[in-house]
Amino acid sequence: MKASVIFDSQPARRSYAGFTMVEVIVAMTIGVVVLGFVSVFFVDALKVSLGVTNNLDIENSIRKITDQLSSDAREANSFVIYKTFYDEGHGDGGSFRNPAEDTLVASYRMQAGESGNCCVFVYNGEDLTPLDLSPAPIERIVGYYLNDEEGSEAIEIKRFDIDIPTAQQANAVEDLIPAALQSSQHTVLVESATGLISGDLFYNMLGRSIVINSEIIYDLPSKNSGGTYNFTVSPRG
Repeated sequence: MKASVIFDSQPARRSYAGFTMVEVIVAMTIGVVVLGFVSVFFVDALKVSLGVTNNLDIENSIRKITDQLSSDAREANSFVIYKTFYDEGHGDGGSFRNPAEDTLVASYRMQAGESGNCCVFVYNGEDLTPLDLSPAPIERIVGYYLNDEEGSEAIEIKRFDIDIPTAQQANAVEDLIPAALQSSQHTVLVESATGLISGDLFYNMLGRSIVINSEIIYDLPSKNSGGTYNFTVSPRG
């Protein structure tokens, strides 16, 4: 017998597996929820990381300014505190650079129990004529001040350090303090701070010591973080 072979002219049908619209929507919803949780996790982790970094920066800034101030105070013979480093803001008109009429320069100095945003340490040389009652020569001054000039974008803590030429060492300390326009040349110790002694940075304690009380501020994406410090320094006299 001959075997017969039958050919089917119709092509074989294949079944294709697919997703229904409902399944696609459910998968997308789950993906969005998971992505939301992951995003929240990373944002929170970033905030924590920034917070730790800012706290370290604050601690470093506090350590830097306390060490520097303490070192300068130990070597100084005396100090003078003014309401501000700038020519405006002294309250009674004029300033220690340009006193008001009939006003003594010394009246712009903050006395015991008063506070201000500018402190100047004075370093005297040897007094070769102690019997003539003239003040000892001023060989060096170091100043710290809050950059509180009206219109300032950043309330910085700045420092200047000046060696006084021999020809000027008999001058009053007010004549030796640099002009307000030279502020841009001074060292920035802290980029953003505020004084906490009635809004001031330095307090004259009994005319012998200086209390420094301030808050250092660092910006975070959603809020500010800050750290306060409070310490006292005394010149050697």
